[in-house]
Amino acid sequence: MRHADDAEADRRFARHVVARARSAGAAQAQVAVTCVDKREAVIGHGRGVSLRATRSHDSHLSVITGGRLGRAKLSGTDDVQVGAAIQSALASATASKHASRLSFSEGIGEIFSVYGDQEADDGSLVGKLLGYRRDVAALYPAIIAREAQHGFQTTRNSFFNSNGLEQQETRGTYSFSTLFAAQGGHATTNFSSYGICANLAFPSIIDQGDQHRRYRDSVRCLQATRMEKTYLGTIIVAPEALSFVMEPLLRDISVSLGGNHWLKKPAGERVIAAPMVSMQNCPYGPMLARGRNFDGYGVTTCNIDIITNGVLMSPLVDFLAASKYGLKQNYGSPAIVVQPGTTDLCKMIEGVERGILFSQFAGATSHDMIFSGAVSGAFCIVDGRIGAPVENVMISGDMRDLLRNITAVSAQTVNSGGAILPFVAADGVTIGG
Repeated sequence: MRHADDAEADRRFARHVVARARSAGAAQAQVAVTCVDKREAVIGHGRGVSLRATRSHDSHLSVITGGRLGRAKLSGTDDVQVGAAIQSALASATASKHASRLSFSEGIGEIFSVYGDQEADDGSLVGKLLGYRRDVAALYPAIIAREAQHGFQTTRNSFFNSNGLEQQETRGTYSFSTLFAAQGGHATTNFSSYGICANLAFPSIIDQGDQHRRYRDSVRCLQATRMEKTYLGTIIVAPEALSFVMEPLLRDISVSLGGNHWLKKPAGERVIAAPMVSMQNCPYGPMLARGRNFDGYGVTTCNIDIITNGVLMSPLVDFLAASKYGLKQNYGSPAIVVQPGTTDLCKMIEGVERGILFSQFAGATSHDMIFSGAVSGAFCIVDGRIGAPVENVMISGDMRDLLRNITAVSAQTVNSGGAILPFVAADGVTIGG
């Protein structure tokens, strides 16, 4: 897998590209190099297990010239590719807008940060994937998988800029992903995706995350019926669907994406969600397998409180927003952790008079935070009890109202490797067929 001389070669390459970019006319330059070695066991359509290995080596070059920022990507290390990328970045800068405060990062980097295993046994990857297939067949015979993958990868990120800032980290992660559906008689549910990763090897694949719930729900959805009437009710959003709330929320509080209106409000007036909602961004360190110790501009990441008891503690300020507005950067790589509540999922359901619980959302949220879309993996809730599965269900509403109308956050959370999320219940959502 990965060797120390490879790490040193990446650092040398980054320094070389920066030096050439400066010689070509860039006032400042930076290079971010990502090298990924991956080995994975795969169960495909033929149901046999194959083992495959891949390696990628990608670099992103950024330059500043005349107060303008230019970028280019290169997938390779030979001189011709490097020269072409430099010219492309300089041309991109010429066409971009002028920014008076623009300058690349300064500071002291952290070299040789290493998390997780650095090698994995191929036989173990294959054996655990075969064990997963046996477990699914024994416990959930109605579940079919289009493809299942269990892999291990090392990801090395290296960075260097013309201000002398140098960073490098390596993360070893184990992953599992699959596309699955339920099949019974003449009925088949829609395929759903599942993915999870961790720093440590999985003792048993099927016991990672909340796969058991997902497979049980998929089987139940074979009996799904249509919802006929539209009403105003409560939704319970499963962790795997909570991105439909998180993504527009992060956009709304990001200064570089238009969230600078939050800067004008005193901290006491930044009530953004219900009091039981607290959320952090935790990219730094080993908490999340997909974390990052530094961002694409070489700035060391930090773990911060975003929302505490419903109050926005600070808008998100990334590198470009910090440069533009003269603010301190606090955000560079997303790794969201929503703190668990005190309510068990069963108690959350008991508190719902009429609504649905769902595990997938397909739709959109506008820039003014109005959302609309279809949900699947959905179940009716009536008088505090889970009822029949339903299909072709639409939900809509105002995302800002939804955040303030959250009534419960579950004590259970799921760590997918990229985020830690609970179940969330919210009132006042339009639900219909």
